[in-house]
Amino acid sequence: MGDSFPTDIKVPELCFKIGDEPRSDVKINQFPSYELVKEVKSILSPQEFQRIKSTFLGPVLKIIGRGLIMSGKMVHCFLSRSLKVSKSNEIWVHFGGQPMRFSIREFHMNEDAEKKTFDWASTDQAHTCEDVVEILRKTNREDLDERFCLAMLILIEGIFFQRYKGNKFPAKKLKKAQDIEVIMNHPWGRDAYKLLLSSIKKNVPSNLVKNKYDLHGYPLALHLWILESVPLLQSSFSTISVIESPQAFLCEKYTSTASPSIAQVENIEALKHLKVISILPSIPGDEEDSVALEDINDQDLSFLMEVINKGYKLTVDDWTKGCLDVGAVMEEIAIMSYQLRNKETLKPSSSGESIMDKLDNLYKIVQEGFRTTNTRLSKIEEHLNIPKAANTDDQCDTENDKQYETENEYDPMPATSPLMTENDLQVKTTYP
Repeated sequence: MGDSFPTDIKVPELCFKIGDEPRSDVKINQFPSYELVKEVKSILSPQEFQRIKSTFLGPVLKIIGRGLIMSGKMVHCFLSRSLKVSKSNEIWVHFGGQPMRFSIREFHMNEDAEKKTFDWASTDQAHTCEDVVEILRKTNREDLDERFCLAMLILIEGIFFQRYKGNKFPAKKLKKAQDIEVIMNHPWGRDAYKLLLSSIKKNVPSNLVKNKYDLHGYPLALHLWILESVPLLQSSFSTISVIESPQAFLCEKYTSTASPSIAQVENIEALKHLKVISILPSIPGDEEDSVALEDINDQDLSFLMEVINKGYKLTVDDWTKGCLDVGAVMEEIAIMSYQLRNKETLKPSSSGESIMDKLDNLYKIVQEGFRTTNTRLSKIEEHLNIPKAANTDDQCDTENDKQYETENEYDPMPATSPLMTENDLQVKTTYP
């Protein structure tokens, strides 16, 4: 870790104390207009719509076609576990005691030419998606590039940027759609992530105590990130496609999602040894895995992630104290590493046998050898008429054993041992 590693690591402050998170029957309003996908598809030819599916919108259109829904209660449960960090372009939460990061990189995991311009009327005015749909209807079917740009704009705006029903988007976006190169190369994902990020920060923590609040942008990305970061939530409340490749984006992997109650999510959080992935691993072959927004360097957070990557698991006491004793943490990591090495030693070999199995088999072979030798010696003694010596030591041991058993009859342990405290009898209902 280097000579500059501190003696104490500050743990991020909790927005709500563990156990005091808002648990109301909350409803989260979201505004993506998925019905626009069907409308655009009905206007375009199959070949034109396939062209759109081959763009960065392809993974998102796939998930819309499968009818995946965002679980408001699951997302609310995680937002209520938000952490206060200095990084303004990231969201950090905790679950099962472990910190988790949602950044533009994780948002990007949910998404995946020629130069020509078009001249549309009224590009100086704000438009609704419905307005642009009407423009698309009136275009010449032979103007494939123009129709492509309009359809892309409708879907981008309707899926990622709707703030409310009937929302009008700025005229500058319609101007962007007049140029294929611009609409295909504009960082729409960055804009959508910033909208979602801004919406989350607006709601955390003040609006979380309400029964209803809004999330703008593309909040389904937040839901899929949660499932991917907690495998037990994934297996319990979603279905994974068995035909998608390992290079698939997160939204392509899921064929269905469920909406569990807050209590169901918290029951999973309370399980011991719950696996939580703080930062998702890279998608194989993803060329934009390094995407990031410039942010403040949080040294304490970096140190915290370093000890977590070495295997340390935060506890409720750690969050309560607000800091980690590096010496104690490193000692625990060393113990875990030693135990892990022992487990590795006892793992089955290529033949399927562990070392303990081999030792057990060797003991049985030696034991059988002694038994065979004793049998042969007995037969030799009988053949030579050698009288068997009385085993006085064995007889003595047997008599002593009988006397000990008589004097020390089994006395079951009292219902409450004096060595057990009241705390030992309590059932633990939260994570370690």
